[in-house]
Amino acid sequence: MSVIAAHLYKDGQRLLALALDGSDPASAAGEFVWIGLHDPSRREMDALGEMFGLHPLAVEDAFQLHQFPKVDVYGDKIFVVVRSTRLRQGVIIYAETHVFAGPGYIITVRHGDGPAHGQRAKLERDPELLAHGVDRVLHGVL
Repeated sequence: MSVIAAHLYKDGQRLLALALDGSDPASAAGEFVWIGLHDPSRREMDALGEMFGLHPLAVEDAFQLHQFPKVDVYGDKIFVVVRSTRLRQGVIIYAETHVFAGPGYIITVRHGDGPAHGQRAKLERDPELLAHGVDRVLHGVL
């Protein structure tokens, strides 16, 4: 799997790495799962879609690059598309991040070389912020 990181967090602290083997990643109160992917395969996304009950249209959209930024709401779950740019040696580099967020989980899917690479490390250095859970992670990614 093109997983960059997959961990369970509680009260702002990383508890354990997740295997993503199809077992239930359910979290208790104060816990959430954060999975970061880079250019995943359709099979990988379909597996996560089943595991977390992601809306099929959102999973399909995760493969449609060059989208306009947007937020789609599916009941208690959201799908967000955000585009980013960075300047590298005088060349503009474009990237796109797709985010699935719902109760107890956030999944970030990066396409290209986006600036969100260090966001997890930054948030993990501040457990008080990370303790706010999925909402804070989403805010940091955006």
